[in-house]
Amino acid sequence: MALFDPPSSRESEEFLGTDVATRALSVAAVENDFVARVYENIAWAYDLVFGPSLHPGRVQAIQSAFRDVSNALVAYRKNREFRVQQEHLVEAAQDAARLSEVRFKVGTTDYLEVLTNNTNSFTAELGLAQAQGNELTALVQLYQALGGGWQQ
Repeated sequence: MALFDPPSSRESEEFLGTDVATRALSVAAVENDFVARVYENIAWAYDLVFGPSLHPGRVQAIQSAFRDVSNALVAYRKNREFRVQQEHLVEAAQDAARLSEVRFKVGTTDYLEVLTNNTNSFTAELGLAQAQGNELTALVQLYQALGGGWQQ
C-alpha cells in the first residue's frame, strides 16, 4: 500500500475495532521519535560539513519545517479519521431512510418520518462531502509542508 492511499473498508473496520486512544498515542510517539532522529541526523550532517556549531537561525528554520510537517501529518490523519466516521454515518442514515420507506409502504408510519430520515441522510452526505474536501486539503498542505508545491 502506498503512503497516501485511502484505507480500504477492511482497514477502516480494523481501525474502528482498536483502542483509538492507544493508537493515537503510539502514532504520536513514533512521529515525535522520527522527528527527533531526523533533526539529530541533520544537525550531525551540518556539523560535519560546516563545523561544530549550528547557526541559531538555521536551527529555528529546521524546527519550523519539522513543526509544519508534523502539524500537517496530524491534520491529515484527523481529517481521514473524521471522513471514515462520516462514511459510517451516511451508511446508517441511508439505512434509516430505506427502513422508513418500507415502514411507510406497509402502513406502520407516516410520511413525515420518511421525509425526516431522507433529510438526515442528505445532511450526512453533505457532511461527508465536506469531510472529503477537508481531507484532500490537508493532504495538499502535507505535500506543501514536505517541500512540494507549484510555480506561480
